[in-house]
Amino acid sequence: MINILAAAVIAALSGFALPQGQVVTTDEAPLVRVAKPLQGPNCPAPRSIRSPNSNIPTQVRFINELNGPVDLYWINFKGGWKKYARIRPGGSFSQQTYAGHAWIAYDVRAGGCVGNSLYFAKKDRGQWVKWHY
Repeated sequence: MINILAAAVIAALSGFALPQGQVVTTDEAPLVRVAKPLQGPNCPAPRSIRSPNSNIPTQVRFINELNGPVDLYWINFKGGWKKYARIRPGGSFSQQTYAGHAWIAYDVRAGGCVGNSLYFAKKDRGQWVKWHY
């Protein structure tokens, strides 16, 4: 994954472009700021959830067993959403975070938050969250 991205960056800096229609992709989407929380079925009201300040590091593994991709968002200290990853069906994503921080999954195809997907990270390492129907 890193080699593909590095090659694309080197090519771009050297003046070479990728062929038309060719895209470098990974399981992980780039970090994207969302102007306002997404709305739809199962999504919390805008700014109603916030991650607390915490200095207890932890790690969470998110597992997508749904039939479509989900976008994983961290809910920040002010209640804003920041996209961290697009997880394909059958895929997973591990994220360093802090105890108490809020995470939520958005079902790309259904246009709403995955039911019961709001998750607050625990202080225990080795935790995982699995989405399935």
